[in-house]
Amino acid sequence: MGNKETYNQRYFSQIEAESKIGKRVQTRFEFSGVPKDSTGLVISADPAGAARVGETAQTVYDVAIQWDRQALQTALADITRRIEQADENENPIERFYKQDQLLEEQDLLLGSQPGKPLVDWFTKAEYERFLDELAEEKDSTNSHPDTL
Repeated sequence: MGNKETYNQRYFSQIEAESKIGKRVQTRFEFSGVPKDSTGLVISADPAGAARVGETAQTVYDVAIQWDRQALQTALADITRRIEQADENENPIERFYKQDQLLEEQDLLLGSQPGKPLVDWFTKAEYERFLDELAEEKDSTNSHPDTL
């Protein structure tokens, strides 16, 4: 894979990944069906394989983020709005294609297991590119009521 600097920029070590557990994050961009400014909670640090650093293979880690219920609701509402807009298209082929595309996107969001939380895994590079860590809340007794 290359040198240690590249490794440290792209991948979490076990210690780095575990230190992220419990952090609240917010998206900078819309991606993978998750709207911009959505919030979530880092729920785990998981081994994701190995990367070669020089002559040594090191285990790399991803972090899992469970998105707040509001993120899924916002994404579904946006798809509904876009389906309604597509319905206004007078060209039946374009209308059908766009509606079909949006319905597939909606199915992906809802998944095959309704009621299950929406979770995404991030490498260190993705985490730093797509997410901002939120300030820690002082009262943690009921700090994450909307997390799925």
